[in-house]
Amino acid sequence: MPDRRSRPGLLHLILAPLFKIFLGLLLGGAALSGGAVPAPEGTRLTYVVTRDGKPIGEYRFTLEDLPDRREVTVAMTVKVKMLFLTVYEAEHSRHDVWIDGRLERSQGRSTYIGNAFEVDLARQDPAYVLTVNGTPRALNGPVMTFVPWWPAVSGEVAQISEKGRVDLATIEPGGNETLTLGGKAITARKYTLLGHRPEELWYDEQGTLLQVRYRSKGSVIELRLSETAPVPAPGA
Repeated sequence: MPDRRSRPGLLHLILAPLFKIFLGLLLGGAALSGGAVPAPEGTRLTYVVTRDGKPIGEYRFTLEDLPDRREVTVAMTVKVKMLFLTVYEAEHSRHDVWIDGRLERSQGRSTYIGNAFEVDLARQDPAYVLTVNGTPRALNGPVMTFVPWWPAVSGEVAQISEKGRVDLATIEPGGNETLTLGGKAITARKYTLLGHRPEELWYDEQGTLLQVRYRSKGSVIELRLSETAPVPAPGA
């Protein structure tokens, strides 16, 4: 069963949900439904992270669809300032390999104010092995990680954070709403992630994540899609 641990600190409250939020496939067997992977071969999705409307960083996902697998490269940088002082800086990088809608391997590294976390997740049926800073543990599905497309999931799931923390959450579907991104009105389906803190998520009709919003320490944290761009083929 996923761990239930002590109350997280300020860094976790602001950043962890961006990794943990309801954005992954069930490792325990739920495959991506037809049409739910909207990004074509070689696509980069960029999301701006804001705190009370002020930019504090960004996420970049590079998706490459190969004949036998999908590879996802993640890069995140966040810097939070208070009264002109840098409270903390964070960086995260990760590489995933997906086969037939399942995450086969995820290898990531995160650094927070000099503290490093290496997280390795490997599928080993019927369970998975999660290794955090060299310490392995068995982990049963269903499990979620952070990817920018709609996962075919429901009910209670386990989330893996950038530090390898595991928490329980329940997904609740909502109705359609209109978002404005880049000056354009977009119809989006809203979902709510119910865990230690409610989080709202919006996806377009093709299943691409458009926006995430939650509250932390009285502030509103948002992640919004700002750019979708093709990735040139090798040698192009």
